[in-house]
Amino acid sequence: MVNKVILIGNLAADPDVKATPKGVYVANIRLATHTYLGKDEEGKAKEETEYHRLVAFGKLAEFAGQYLKKGRAVYAEDRRRRVQVRRFEAAAGRGLSSGQGGSSGRNLVIAMPEDVRAWFASRVPKGWFVGPPDVAADGEEILVLGTLPDVELAGGTSGDGRAAARAARIQRFREETRDERIRIAREAERQFERKVAWGARCGDEEKIFTTLSLPVMTRLRMSERSILDTLVAGGVARSRSEALAWCVRLVGMHQADWIKGLRDALVKVDEVRSKGPLN
Repeated sequence: MVNKVILIGNLAADPDVKATPKGVYVANIRLATHTYLGKDEEGKAKEETEYHRLVAFGKLAEFAGQYLKKGRAVYAEDRRRRVQVRRFEAAAGRGLSSGQGGSSGRNLVIAMPEDVRAWFASRVPKGWFVGPPDVAADGEEILVLGTLPDVELAGGTSGDGRAAARAARIQRFREETRDERIRIAREAERQFERKVAWGARCGDEEKIFTTLSLPVMTRLRMSERSILDTLVAGGVARSRSEALAWCVRLVGMHQADWIKGLRDALVKVDEVRSKGPLN
C-alpha cells in the first residue's frame, strides 16, 4: 500500500517559523492549490482553491523561513502513515479543505526547481562542465545534465570520427568522476528525498548515465512523466494513469489517419506472412 501526498501550489502566507525548547526549528506553512473546473456560462475559467497546512522541521524549516515567501510556487511531497483532512466553510460559503500530516516521523520535502539547480551548482566542481549544469526534477528523480568542452580535432575529421571522439570524452568523464558524483548524489538524496541521475553532452552527443523509470501502465522517463504531472496539476486528470489514458484518447482523435494507415500496414504484413512457409 502506498500513502504518498504531492501538492503543487502557491504559498498563502509567509511561513511561521519557531524554535522548540530543545532548539529544533518548526515551520508552519499554508499552501493554496488550485483545481481547474472548466468554464462558466460566460466562458470564464472556474477554479476551486484548497488550503493545506504543512509542517516542516529542522534544516528544512530553516530553509522555508529563509527562502519561502507568500505567493511563491512550491512543490511539496510527503510519505505518511496517516493524513488528517477536515472540511470548513470559507467566508464566501465555498468548501475548502485543510490537510495536515500525521505522525510518520518523516520530514516534509519542499523543493522548487530553481533551488535544486542552485544546490547542484554550488556543489558540482567548477572544472567539470563549461557552465552550470541543467537540472530537471519531478516527484521521484533529479536529472543533472552538464556540457563538456568540445573535442579539438583536425579539420578533415569525418562526422563519424568526431562523434566517436565526443562519445569517448563523455565516457572518460563518466569514469573519472564516478566517486564524486556518487557522493554528491547521496547528499542530494538525503536533502530532497529523490533519486539523482547524471548525464553529459559534448557537441551533438549526449549520454544519460543512469535514470529512473517508473511503472505508469508502462515505463516512462522523466520528460514523459512531466507531461502527465502537468495534466494532473492543471486539473485535466486526477492521476498519472488517468492522464496517460487522456493522452491516448487525444492521439486517437488527432492521429486517426496515421493510426489507420499503421493498422492497414499490419494487415498487409499478416497477409504476406500467411503466404510464407509454415513453421
